[in-house]
Amino acid sequence: MTTRDLMNQIPDTAELLALLGLERRSQSEAVASAFAIFGAGLAIGAALAILLTPKNGQEMRDELTDQASKLRDHLRAPRAASAAHD
Repeated sequence: MTTRDLMNQIPDTAELLALLGLERRSQSEAVASAFAIFGAGLAIGAALAILLTPKNGQEMRDELTDQASKLRDHLRAPRAASAAHD
């Protein structure tokens, strides 16, 4: 048996994945999956931070309201600047 014969008997990547019951995913599917996992981790981390914070309820609500207002203002600022240029 030659080396070429041995190489022809080795299954390629698609065949190995099929034997394992898996399939190759496109790069865009892998990226979307990574973003979904990142988003889930971000949400879980934020929820844990809120639950485990040493502040009392009123302080936490005030801080969350403050942060939400800052975020809203930050997101509106580019729109307001571009609308002024139009």
